[in-house]
Amino acid sequence: MEFINYKKLFTQKVQYQEFIHKPDEFMEQHNDEIEDQNEQIMGILKYLTEWLVNHIIYVDGQIPKG
Repeated sequence: MEFINYKKLFTQKVQYQEFIHKPDEFMEQHNDEIEDQNEQIMGILKYLTEWLVNHIIYVDGQIPKG
């Protein structure tokens, strides 16, 4: 992206930082709740899957081929 001078590079970096820190947020919110661990794990997996699919298709899909 830097090589092709992609104009939305900063936005990409911000979105990836949010993506990287989201699992930590899940863990902090549910650190002491043991009863619904499966539900928590499924929530994390759902978020990660949806984010990756949407980001790759819609955001990364806008990056011009360089």
